[in-house]
Amino acid sequence: MRHTTAMMIRVTLTLVLVISLMRPPAVEAQNAWTSYGPEGGTVTVLAIDPRTPTTLYAGIKDSRSQWSEGIPPSGKLFKTTDGGRSWRAANTGLPNTEITAISINPHTPTTIYVGVAGGQTFKSIDGGGTWSGPGVTVSGVYPALSIARVAFDPQTQTTIYAAGGNSIVKSTDGGSTWRTLSTGLSDDVGVSSIAIDPKTPTTLYVGLSSFRPAQTRGVFKSTDGGETWRSAGLADAAVVVLAIDPQTPTTLYAGTDGNSVFKSTDGGDTWRPSREGLSIENVYALAIDPQKPRTLYAGFASTWGLHGAPGGHGVFKSTDGATTWHALDTDLANSIVTALVVDTLTPSTIYMGTEVTGIFKSSEGGDRWHAINTGLPSLGILPVAFDPQKPNIIYGRAAGVFKSTDGGGTWRAVNTGLPTIFINDLAVDPRTPTTLYVGTYGSGVLKSTDGAASWHAVSIPGPVQPGVTRLPIRYITVLTLDPQTPTTVYAGGESSSDNIVSTSYVFKSTDGGESWQSFKISDTGATLRKVRIDPQSASTLYAVNIEAGIFKSTDGGENWRPIIKGLPLEENCYLPTPCLYVHDLAVDPRTPTTLYAAKFAGVFKSTDGGANWSPIIGGLTNLKVFALAIDPKTPTTIYAGTNGGGVFKSTNGGGTWTPLNSGLINLSVGRLLIDPLNPSTLYAGTGGGVFVLRQ
Repeated sequence: MRHTTAMMIRVTLTLVLVISLMRPPAVEAQNAWTSYGPEGGTVTVLAIDPRTPTTLYAGIKDSRSQWSEGIPPSGKLFKTTDGGRSWRAANTGLPNTEITAISINPHTPTTIYVGVAGGQTFKSIDGGGTWSGPGVTVSGVYPALSIARVAFDPQTQTTIYAAGGNSIVKSTDGGSTWRTLSTGLSDDVGVSSIAIDPKTPTTLYVGLSSFRPAQTRGVFKSTDGGETWRSAGLADAAVVVLAIDPQTPTTLYAGTDGNSVFKSTDGGDTWRPSREGLSIENVYALAIDPQKPRTLYAGFASTWGLHGAPGGHGVFKSTDGATTWHALDTDLANSIVTALVVDTLTPSTIYMGTEVTGIFKSSEGGDRWHAINTGLPSLGILPVAFDPQKPNIIYGRAAGVFKSTDGGGTWRAVNTGLPTIFINDLAVDPRTPTTLYVGTYGSGVLKSTDGAASWHAVSIPGPVQPGVTRLPIRYITVLTLDPQTPTTVYAGGESSSDNIVSTSYVFKSTDGGESWQSFKISDTGATLRKVRIDPQSASTLYAVNIEAGIFKSTDGGENWRPIIKGLPLEENCYLPTPCLYVHDLAVDPRTPTTLYAAKFAGVFKSTDGGANWSPIIGGLTNLKVFALAIDPKTPTTIYAGTNGGGVFKSTNGGGTWTPLNSGLINLSVGRLLIDPLNPSTLYAGTGGGVFVLRQ
């Protein structure tokens, strides 16, 4: 199967995430683009200065990107010196890639090591002002695991350990030279965590996960500074995080992937489950109160970054050494938790890193939380649907579905029941706006009938092809509702089977998703990008297939024919042969026989319902066009989003185009949306976040 890069990097969700996320305080200038939406991002790691705990460092990953073909997600390091009130990038000398580990020298806190995706380490001696490296590189056998942890010997500051992939390395000269520690460890390990006994630092523990192709799990222990290792139990558990009691170091806690929390009181010789009251199975974050170590915090996570797993979310707390737990989930920070740190001097202050929604802080032992994201990247929430009856209600898509009830001033995630972070499209019923549909990458179509408070799956049976069993359609790339009869739903997608030949289909339901029919569009190309409906004749539809071009149906989707006369072939397709490479289609709402198509070769126009096309590229020379938007009130006003050239505007039906890029700091525009109630407001989804233009 072929799936576009854009689909692969969309990213994702929380379970009943009741988070009010404030827009940045930037002043919006007339006719100038400004960054739109709340700040945050996916936190990969947090570290706190042990001597000055108002200083913290955070690794922030681009929430829209994932590992792809060996290339890690983009990311940056951020620093705060005021307890999270403001953050700034501390990335000089670091690659623009995911930060996977941060370790602060407890003796000299201005000396810091970070690990990055791919297994490299970098060092700063000026508190993150500048970085040198790369230093040691751990094994590249499991590059996605990268550097899982860098740890300083608490008594000898020149002794440092780095763990990740299938390697543990050690330096005894402050990082100048390193050697591998592997005696007793097999080759098929995936090291995910390391803990050092603070009183006897020659005693170390590592947690082993079962990420493929690693097979060995559990905890391993060394009592000679890492020279030799032996199994220390939990051989059936994928141990993701270890925490050690600072006062009684023979007491350890292990957070696992799928088996919750375990505790040992004899240095790892024996373990027992510690999960009473803990309704979560995947624990990727553990933190201990340094002054009262029987107080612990555990954070929920989920494989594949899936929000909405039943029965668990947010942070849990124990005050009796993990014998019992209670949820701290009544406030605004119920999210997938990726990191937890406790203030070393004031342990009632806790910091939490989350997936997608940034960093939160509690000054009351976890009872209340508030976002501290000023200065972090924009989340990139792209408004995709407006409630036609209540103009202040907007639905947006970032990593998951977000909802605003105050015109975009604040947002909260609305993802209960959504099983995936990858949302491709969203549609709102114009007559019953509490009914919504989402199309996902990997999980089909889901529907909400309560204004996105909850979601449930809608099953679409796949088409039958010769020699192939009917299979469910999982990859939904586009959703469209008939504006006159909104219980008629069209979905475009692909089967989850690699055995299906490259054939594109449209799926139609006339009962709000209860039952479906499938209709073949083309035998060439599988990537269906758009389905547009004639606003005056609901039986007339247009489908955009990236590879094969534009198709038209005049009988409600049952039969399709290509309408590509005048559309040139593109030589720079990712296919072995030239293709049409159409990305978007806009229909004139007043004269629906007038159509506009976005191609690598520019914008093309038809005035006869697609029978003939001609280029309208005056001012768009040599620009690849990815997105189109047409003013619903003045349809001769059209906007084009380009790859590298930004946004262009035409006020004469595409006759001429002028750039509209003041304030637009990223000129790769993949999505455009006009506010239907206020068409002078335009949103642009770019490679650097979402921007808004209020003309």
